[in-house]
Amino acid sequence: MTAPSQPILDEPTRSFVQRCLSAGLVEINDIKKVVVSLQAEGSAFTAKRLAEGLIGAGLLTHWQANKLLAGKSKGFYLGSYRLLRPLGKGGMGVVYLGEHHVMKRLMALKIMPPESVADKRRADRFREEARASAQLDHPNIVRAYDFAEAGGKLYIVMEYIDGIDLQAAVRRDGVMSVPLALDAIRQATCGLAHAHDRGVIHRDIKPSNLMLRTDGVVKVSDMGLARVSWMGIDEQSTNNRLLGTADFVAPEQAINSKSVDARADIYSLGCTLYYLLTGQAPFSGNTIAQRLAKHQTAAPPDVRSIHPDCPNAVAELVMRMMAKRPEDRPKSAAELL
Repeated sequence: MTAPSQPILDEPTRSFVQRCLSAGLVEINDIKKVVVSLQAEGSAFTAKRLAEGLIGAGLLTHWQANKLLAGKSKGFYLGSYRLLRPLGKGGMGVVYLGEHHVMKRLMALKIMPPESVADKRRADRFREEARASAQLDHPNIVRAYDFAEAGGKLYIVMEYIDGIDLQAAVRRDGVMSVPLALDAIRQATCGLAHAHDRGVIHRDIKPSNLMLRTDGVVKVSDMGLARVSWMGIDEQSTNNRLLGTADFVAPEQAINSKSVDARADIYSLGCTLYYLLTGQAPFSGNTIAQRLAKHQTAAPPDVRSIHPDCPNAVAELVMRMMAKRPEDRPKSAAELL
């Protein structure tokens, strides 16, 4: 009597296949094609090897495969979007790359965690971010297209930027040349001028919130802390909490974030220009309190002390943008242009 043949897939691999199907990420016929291909290669069948084959065939992303290998079979879809991978974290949530299941268009989905949705103040603030973003339509601002709720999660559908933020760019490539840094700041200023004209103050301008697309276009992102003049945003509960980022926040914003105007964004943009040219924040300190104190009292640092070849006019521009008193800075982003 002939012994029964051994199954091609062992139990862990069959469980992995079942999770792929249950998650709605892969069709059984596609899995069979990958199995046949792996058989032709003489590869040993394990869940990990099959996952690698599905990734190679473009059927799974690395993030999806790792989640499936870890035993997950849910959380791969949100509304009309298939989640491909995390892109990063914003002021109010995690951002994922998503693909519309019909249109196949790639979008960035900013998702508010379910535990935060129960907090009415935070949920209202997230909705206000969506409303503020929807009012802005400019080539140098990340566009927002939709706001929705699914599976107990609130999310904003935004333009996907194929690139990296300016902080990551400097860490990867080193400090920018003066022309490149000025061009990046000019583009960001164009976007801010559009926002300011519509009553939107960003309040969290920094290198990591300026996205550099692969074609060189710079876009302002993350309106999570924006102050909108025509919205009745309740910020009473933020009185004792810093709104902004300590390395780039304007002196007056650290004291009272509710009363700031466009000149606070200009100060933060000056700090950002300093970072692009030197690779470091303007003020050092072991604690947030120490850095905030320097924003309040220390003279703006001279770029030329680190970047001796920086033209005098550019160094003076940085110091003017970082003036302690708002009235000593350029009055608006439009004036800065």
